[in-house]
Amino acid sequence: MRRLLAAVDARPGPDTTFALCGPPRLVATARRVLADAGADPSLVRWELFTADGTQPAPPEHAGRAPGAGEYRVTALLDGRRRAATVLPDDPALLDALLRSHPDVPYACREGVRGSCRAKVLSGQVTADREHALDERDRAAGYTLVCRARPAPPSSSSTSTPDPDRHVLFSEGDTR
Repeated sequence: MRRLLAAVDARPGPDTTFALCGPPRLVATARRVLADAGADPSLVRWELFTADGTQPAPPEHAGRAPGAGEYRVTALLDGRRRAATVLPDDPALLDALLRSHPDVPYACREGVRGSCRAKVLSGQVTADREHALDERDRAAGYTLVCRARPAPPSSSSTSTPDPDRHVLFSEGDTR
């Protein structure tokens, strides 16, 4: 990678943006080399072809009776509100949205591409294997709709889960 940058006389400037896409180890190496060359890490955007080859874990339904656990979500996409209901067996918010809005943007279901990046505006979600997000994204409230689910009520809560509880999110900015 260093030789390639030298061969094309590529030098990261203060506003140079990089877009990487490839297998995990290649992307990690490229990010490290670009950082060593002085590239601003916040301007290095990346997607992965695939994660680690394992399948996502099935959704957890512990503590819920069959038919329980439906939640309403509202997405702001292209300036329009789109509502959907997340069913207990939906692996992610994406599944609920696609049932009623087949034009919702996404490119994978593994959390590696980032095209379904969204910012949670209210409510809470849980998600695993969000490879396309870094710590800054997570700290800023972003999630990947292909991996996220409404967060279960806290175990300290004695109230019954509210089926009208909403998770409101907007599509992420283009990276």
